[in-house]
Amino acid sequence: MSILYIALNNLQLRFKEKKAIVWFIALPLVFTLITGMATSSGSSSSTGSIPVAVLDEDDSLYSRYIIEAIENDEDFYIQYKEKEEGERLVRENHVAGFIHIPSGFENGIDEKEKTDIYYWPAARQVSPLKVEKIIAKSISELNNSLAVSGVLLEVFSPVSDYNDLAQQALAGFDHIPVEVNFRWSDKEQGETLLIPTGMNQSSPGMAIMFTLMTVVMSGAATILLQKEKGTLARLLTTPNDKWTIIAGNTVAIYLLGLLQMLAMIIIGQLFLGVNWGNDILATLLLTFTFVFAATGIGMTLAAVSKNANQVTVVGNMIILVISMLGGAYWPIDLMSPKMQFISKLVPTSWAIRGYTDIIVRGMSLGDVWQNIFVLTLFGFLLIGFGIYRLKLE
Repeated sequence: MSILYIALNNLQLRFKEKKAIVWFIALPLVFTLITGMATSSGSSSSTGSIPVAVLDEDDSLYSRYIIEAIENDEDFYIQYKEKEEGERLVRENHVAGFIHIPSGFENGIDEKEKTDIYYWPAARQVSPLKVEKIIAKSISELNNSLAVSGVLLEVFSPVSDYNDLAQQALAGFDHIPVEVNFRWSDKEQGETLLIPTGMNQSSPGMAIMFTLMTVVMSGAATILLQKEKGTLARLLTTPNDKWTIIAGNTVAIYLLGLLQMLAMIIIGQLFLGVNWGNDILATLLLTFTFVFAATGIGMTLAAVSKNANQVTVVGNMIILVISMLGGAYWPIDLMSPKMQFISKLVPTSWAIRGYTDIIVRGMSLGDVWQNIFVLTLFGFLLIGFGIYRLKLE
């Protein structure tokens, strides 16, 4: 009971001033809105601002229809490239993707044989998914127009030209709800990675960053202030031993971070249109373990810092760095492969990857258990080190 009493007393002192609500709710919300609007993919130039590389070796009615479908989208414009150049542009992320329509595409369709279109998506842009959807829609329209024209040809007009009839049928298709399975050039089954934008990116990112700030500024710094004022030393004169006092302060930091994180999750769910609830249990466990790891960061800083000012300065620097590395400001998938590897060394990355999988990709607890395990491990190591090194006198 002494541990809980110390923890709750710390929380009461934290919210004694009304201005604490500004830091706790209003400021994170403002940053979430600004970052979300900045990373939103909803606006673009009317003439197209994102290039798509194309190699059309068939140059037929069907291949041109697919290309025109991409050109008609306001986000894209076409760059005709040779195969080697198109692949290079994709590798260097200078285009959203590279489409290769091989020679014989139209003849294969006419002969009712299997035909392939090869699509290389860029690895670090949001746009490849939309390109794939455009290709899927245009192929669906082609398939349906060809099927309709084939039936009409057999039943009503056996002497008509098949291609002319297909072109006339094609003009009548605006939307065909048919899913298309792509054959990708470099692997048997293509897997398009959904990248978070807008509030889906900023809501978990800012929640994590401000939870870290709350833990460090209102947790670790408070411990050192109590140490400087002699409050912790006076507590040693009470029946509470050293470990009870440290445990009470650790629980206080954890509860403070948990309140911050849960508040941001609720705001994101109710007011920002972010679906945090694809798997409630996965979201909660990921939240509990991330705050556990964040508490470890706070305890470690409290243990190695000489005073409250030092923990504030050093803590701010560390929070900014691990927030950037962890994907709080931009999607981790937009980073280079080397930076993505480095990001795995910080707990923020494991938290944001897990939240992204739940929010954007609809994954469940079975898909994010590794993130939960790693965050728990971070928490035990950092809290253990912090408690071992922390001195109350």
